[in-house]
Amino acid sequence: MREIIARFWPLATEKGGVIAYRGVFLPFSKMGSLAYLDCFAGLSGDMILGAFLDLGVPLEVLQRAWGAVGLEVRARAEKVSRRGIAGTKLQVEIASRRMSPDEMRLRISQSSLSPWAKGRALEALDLLRRAEAAVHGTERAHFHELGDPDTLLDLVGAVVAVEHLGLEEVASSRVALARGTVQTEHGPLPSPCPATLEILQGVPIAPSPLTVENVTPTGAALLKVLVRTFGPIPEMVLEGVGYGAGSMDPPELPNLLRVLVGRRGEGVEGLWLLETDMDDMNPEIVPYVEERLREAGALEVTVAPVHMKKGRMGMTLRCLCREGERQRLLEVLFGESSTLGVRGWRLKRWILDRETVEVSTAFGPVKVKVGRKGDRVLNVAPEYESCQEVALREGVPLKEVYQEALRAATASLGKNKKLVDREGLGPLDNV
Repeated sequence: MREIIARFWPLATEKGGVIAYRGVFLPFSKMGSLAYLDCFAGLSGDMILGAFLDLGVPLEVLQRAWGAVGLEVRARAEKVSRRGIAGTKLQVEIASRRMSPDEMRLRISQSSLSPWAKGRALEALDLLRRAEAAVHGTERAHFHELGDPDTLLDLVGAVVAVEHLGLEEVASSRVALARGTVQTEHGPLPSPCPATLEILQGVPIAPSPLTVENVTPTGAALLKVLVRTFGPIPEMVLEGVGYGAGSMDPPELPNLLRVLVGRRGEGVEGLWLLETDMDDMNPEIVPYVEERLREAGALEVTVAPVHMKKGRMGMTLRCLCREGERQRLLEVLFGESSTLGVRGWRLKRWILDRETVEVSTAFGPVKVKVGRKGDRVLNVAPEYESCQEVALREGVPLKEVYQEALRAATASLGKNKKLVDREGLGPLDNV
């Protein structure tokens, strides 16, 4: 863990054996950190693991995760070459027997993995189960090849690797799909195999010159669970590149998954602005629609009054989102509001590096949000819910808790840091 933190986050510190980055405890996540999966040759579970190992995730981290779900694994990370490019191939020997999806679910649910890792692994497992059921036309589908213990190994290892790196976002290229045949327990099937295509619905795909199975169902399931947006390489400050190797070495192109890791450059991110005007919607429903939009991934939701045709008073509802959440937000807008049409356009948002820290005050610990540009603190704002909880518990005015939290944050963030007092008292001097 220390090696990974030192490599990607030189400003990280350690206290009491816990790694923290500017007051935020890792893993998950450093503001602006992201990974980009370049699937030019396809992807599989072992290629994903190989790429993260190539980036520096310690094999011991994965071994602890496998042990947490009861897998007996002997593993090594081996350097290999694919068409002249070096990558990492994960070689494993698994002593565990085949298992049903219900047993895999139970092992994950009862493990010591973090709630986030459990949730993502279970979500990927459910995608595999539903794909098998859809392909075979039954709700009681067996996993066949997917019942091998390496399915559980790939799912758990990949989500734990992402968590270990503290990634805030994972993006991906289009997925290149090869044609050909793949041997299964049912006999030869066309490639991509039906389960893979079932899982990839909604994912941008492209043709591949390969004639082998280059995208596995497990790889597709992990892609759907981990990736937020699909498209070209995002703007970032590149900090690392990892190559995960597949088992075969076809002549057409290097059989590698390339993963780029970095952070958002200059605090800029590309977003979608969705907007609609309505004059016939029941105002009582508006808060519900706002909440549904936030649950679907909206970064911001605003409602403003407008004067519309025929002298009617109406409202403009706007929301900001990333590419990966755009379709879900459109479904909420059309399904929950009275709109008949939604406008949308791409824009850029300039943001500060942000983190939430906990400061000690005379009333107890309070959470404070800090905005930085480089090593300069530009904004500090106590979290309302945290201040409210302390004020009610201690029986003191909310404004006093708010001001005390600002003063405590000013003192803890060091000298020569001018922090704005949002109660209108002007810049606070360091205490």
